[in-house]
Amino acid sequence: MVRVCSHNRLGGQFYCGGPYGETGEAWHTYPNGAQQIFVVGLDHSVWTRDSGSGRWSDWGSYSGQLYSGVRTSNSNEWIYSIAAIGSHNRWWYRDRQNDGWTNWHMSGWLD
Repeated sequence: MVRVCSHNRLGGQFYCGGPYGETGEAWHTYPNGAQQIFVVGLDHSVWTRDSGSGRWSDWGSYSGQLYSGVRTSNSNEWIYSIAAIGSHNRWWYRDRQNDGWTNWHMSGWLD
């Protein structure tokens, strides 16, 4: 069952349960120990906060129109991807590269 959740320390309101996963949270840890959290907000956009500057940033939107929890790849790396199910019931991705994040792009395959 899909619910509305909030992180006990970082706040925010986002979907959890069902296709969003029990907690609705996806975490990435960078090689320097900084962390980033990803959630799907009540507007179905990906929202994120990170601890890269030594303190937690404010929530910021990565946009999108997503209907599942976020998944991350390549744990403990600088370059990685996030993915979630969006329109057309396909996986949509954003990739973190050396110069920042790509726009959302759709998988070429039905997953």
